[in-house]
Amino acid sequence: MRYNAAQSIGVVKAKTIEDLLSGNYTRPSEPIMTVDNKQTYEVANNPSVTQGPDGKYYMMYKSRIPNGQMTFWIAKSNRPDGEFKTISNVVHDKDLSSEDPSMWYDKKRKSFFAVAKYFSKSLKYAPEFGCLYLIESTNGIDWQPAKNTLVSLKELNFKNGTKVKLENLERPFVYTDENGQPLALFAAGNIVFPTKGNVDHVDDYYNTFIVSFPIIK
Repeated sequence: MRYNAAQSIGVVKAKTIEDLLSGNYTRPSEPIMTVDNKQTYEVANNPSVTQGPDGKYYMMYKSRIPNGQMTFWIAKSNRPDGEFKTISNVVHDKDLSSEDPSMWYDKKRKSFFAVAKYFSKSLKYAPEFGCLYLIESTNGIDWQPAKNTLVSLKELNFKNGTKVKLENLERPFVYTDENGQPLALFAAGNIVFPTKGNVDHVDDYYNTFIVSFPIIK
């Protein structure tokens, strides 16, 4: 059994950020999404929730086919805190194996988008294993690679022309305005696996840090 087998998705609800930080929140006793041995076989994790044009809430989350690739599913609910019902398999092509989705609805383009970490060694839809890439959908149910899929390779590019290769670039998060226009993209990165250094005294070279990407309009 894998270390993360049976991981599930929960939710907490608070009236304000201050209430959340002070522990004044409510939490359901049961997960809002869990493994069912039918479609979410091994795990249900990495959730990303956005409100669609129909006023419903769409949640993209990750699972894994037994002894196979990672997959995304879409679940739908009338409320942001559930109950969510799975309605679509986003990633069924092994060449689209992915994790860490960050999904939003763009009101101007009338489409759903998601940035994710590309996890297929075939490199059919993106040029580097572990890079960030883009998928899209007009209805939140049927998804495909975007026209321009690459969001970022695993590297940092500085204004002076310097490039630094990254071991990992993951957990992307897209921050949008009220109309779903991206304002910022953040991700976690590291230059060398932290566990390869001194785990008791991790220096900057081995540490994980947040990367901020400029949005080109």
